[in-house]
Amino acid sequence: MKRLLKGSECLLAAVAAALFAVGCSPAHMAKPSDNGDRLAALVDLEDETQYVATQKCLSRLAYQSVEVLNEQHLLFEDFDEVWVNRLRARCPQLNRHDTMIFEMHSSRLCELDTVSPADRMMFWWRKAPPCTLGDFKKLAPAAAQRVTEAY
Repeated sequence: MKRLLKGSECLLAAVAAALFAVGCSPAHMAKPSDNGDRLAALVDLEDETQYVATQKCLSRLAYQSVEVLNEQHLLFEDFDEVWVNRLRARCPQLNRHDTMIFEMHSSRLCELDTVSPADRMMFWWRKAPPCTLGDFKKLAPAAAQRVTEAY
């Protein structure tokens, strides 16, 4: 009986180690891209003519995914719309591969809500200091294509 218990403990430890290794590997999350394309796309983000609309809030249904572009820009993507949020201040703790935790004050994600990057440390999450969201700007279709291709 003790031998079976030891064997199941070893199996459990091996499965936990494999799951941890897969979950912590950022390689499967990154999109390959050239740094020059990324820089060109970020330069476009500062040009107000690249945007077609501005909103204070986004519905939870308005986006399917969120990506960190850099320490001050987040990209919210849906099937046919791309929104950029320029954080109120630089957020150097943001990393492209971190999980983000949003703290919302309503049923929508709004300007002045916060985002905190979180690192998984074994079986718990370590949350970094929050960063404050700015307004949401909808990218024009051509600009949206450039940015999503770069990221």
